[in-house]
Amino acid sequence: MIIRKAIKEDFEQYWKLQNEYLKELDQEKYYHKDISVKLDKIKYKKHFNKIIKKRAFFVLVIEEQNNLLGLFEGVIFDLNKDGDIYKKRRIGYVDNVFIKKNFRKKGLFAKLQKEFENYLKIKQIKHCFLNVSIKNIPAYKSYLKKGFKIQDYKMHKEL
Repeated sequence: MIIRKAIKEDFEQYWKLQNEYLKELDQEKYYHKDISVKLDKIKYKKHFNKIIKKRAFFVLVIEEQNNLLGLFEGVIFDLNKDGDIYKKRRIGYVDNVFIKKNFRKKGLFAKLQKEFENYLKIKQIKHCFLNVSIKNIPAYKSYLKKGFKIQDYKMHKEL
């Protein structure tokens, strides 16, 4: 099993992983019932090809015997780009993580996160953020184990 940067040729399997991830989100009801994402394959392929080339993005895959088992998307944000002034100018952000069910609880998330943290350190970035659904208890607990702390709460109200 290897962890490596995503390449253009990974798209078809990456696309399947993304759809499996979204299906799981819907089934587990991690998000509000009206928030359901449907991906357009052509648009997503353009997005995928763009993010694997940009230096601000960090896209990893887990591969075993030419099969993708998981994905990790991280990004570097510049908080001051719109004229705002923050003490933490650039931050890392864990945008998306998905590992197939049969391969969870094998330390793969820890390896992906470590790769991203090493990348952030090379870029001299000292802070990493993420959002997680409060209903996604396994992910929530995993993030706490990796040293993430609750900073604030995101709230929703149906009108």
